[in-house]
Amino acid sequence: DNSVVLGNEDVTAIYMAQDKGATVYGATFVASTSLDVTGATGIILENDETITNSTDGTVLVTAPTTSLSGDLTVTGNDITFGNGESISNDTDGTVAITATTTTTSGALTAGGAVTGTSLTDGTATITSGAASGLTTVTASGLVSGGSLDIDDVVVDGTTIGHTDDTDLMTLTSGTVTVAGTVAATALTGDGSGITGVSASSIKADDVSAGDAAVTISTTVGAVNITPASGSAIVLDGTINVDAGVVTGATSISSTAFTGALTGNVTGNVTGDITGNVTGNVTGGLTGDVTGNVTGATVTASGAITGGSLTDGTATISSGALSGATTVTASGLVSGGSLDIDDVVVD
Repeated sequence: DNSVVLGNEDVTAIYMAQDKGATVYGATFVASTSLDVTGATGIILENDETITNSTDGTVLVTAPTTSLSGDLTVTGNDITFGNGESISNDTDGTVAITATTTTTSGALTAGGAVTGTSLTDGTATITSGAASGLTTVTASGLVSGGSLDIDDVVVDGTTIGHTDDTDLMTLTSGTVTVAGTVAATALTGDGSGITGVSASSIKADDVSAGDAAVTISTTVGAVNITPASGSAIVLDGTINVDAGVVTGATSISSTAFTGALTGNVTGNVTGDITGNVTGNVTGGLTGDVTGNVTGATVTASGAITGGSLTDGTATISSGALSGATTVTASGLVSGGSLDIDDVVVD
């Protein structure tokens, strides 16, 4: 054959002149200064992978996989892949990946800004400043933005509302203004801070008992309680007020009464009754009447008993009639004795 064996295991270096077309075999080749390959086929490795330089300025590594055991430093600006995708460093401080889709099998951590026309994790996408497809948003600090729309609830500046009524609530320091209706199944608190609410705008089917006295007052105008037609106002579960008629009261105390009293009055009536009593007094009057009955006509079907009775001229007191101008009787007048103008009948 045409093979040449130079040296033996003791030979550590072989120096050869320029040779064209010769193949040199060896376990290891060491170039002390440089390795100059002038052939177009470049360097052919053991499994036919090659390193060539057929295009001036380009080194081509032809292999299914190219691996580096250390670092790769690129002093140029671009790394271009077979399908045209590239990694570029044209702008100092910026690495641009040009590809239809860029994927990572693990987490991607960036110390600075990550920019692109859209960013996605396969579920959520950020495009043109808008995030879509989010399932959960978690933040340890303040989340701020121009507006927020969550399931038809819109938060925009100082207003909170529905997509159909975006300014339903307006927030200022210490105040929430509602431009609509507040509907609630329960309200808690003493209500002392609620002002400017018209009573006609408060509707309730029931007012439950509280734990303290309740005062209803007004600085101007009356306090009107008007039940539904045919219904009454019930006080203390006993006193019924219906169409001006009061029933169920066991005792009424007052410094003055105006109007009609119908029914039995049991007990003492103390004080003056001034004016006319018009109509029938039906029922029994039991007890003492102390005071004057002035300007009234009293008609009784039974006895009238008292310390004295007078019409302003004649007086009946202790069984004696005095001051009478005329005594008229339709029947017999009888008595122990009769004294008429110094004429005594006994």
